[in-house]
Amino acid sequence: MTKESITTIDQYYVYTSHNLGGGLGENFYHLPYGLKQVAIIVYSQLSTFPPWAGLEKTTSFNQAIIVAIGALNSAFWSFIFLFLIFSLSYKHSRKYLPVKSKVFLLIVLLFFWLNTSNMNVRRIMCIYPLLFIVYAQLRSIMQKRKIKLMAQWSILAYVLLITSYLLAKYY
Repeated sequence: MTKESITTIDQYYVYTSHNLGGGLGENFYHLPYGLKQVAIIVYSQLSTFPPWAGLEKTTSFNQAIIVAIGALNSAFWSFIFLFLIFSLSYKHSRKYLPVKSKVFLLIVLLFFWLNTSNMNVRRIMCIYPLLFIVYAQLRSIMQKRKIKLMAQWSILAYVLLITSYLLAKYY
């Protein structure tokens, strides 16, 4: 069973390698093992990046509306993910997080790691409720001042990522 799993993962990796679109995500698949998985996981949680990426290809108003909804979804989920990253960097937040939530995080990380051979939203969306539960629990145990600070950091980080992308692309 383990050999079959490894073979399947290798097949997904080959499939993904042949079907990379030449965008930013393709560069992550050329990184060394370990760093590659971390980069793919982080990028998958920030995708669609940049949020307006699909607008260039729309041919009708209805398509533009659908892409705009996707862009809002991307910005919202990026905020949640960055909030989790910043919040979990504080010992206080990790200390008071319930054991069940810590198990959820472990399951999420393992699931993400195992899906890096062909990471896409369709494959990983089943794990989003667990991440949202952890996000909600973190917000409930944190002080309002810390929540506001983590929210500001998350928004700032997202704006800096978009700015970096634009600078790298156009300069």
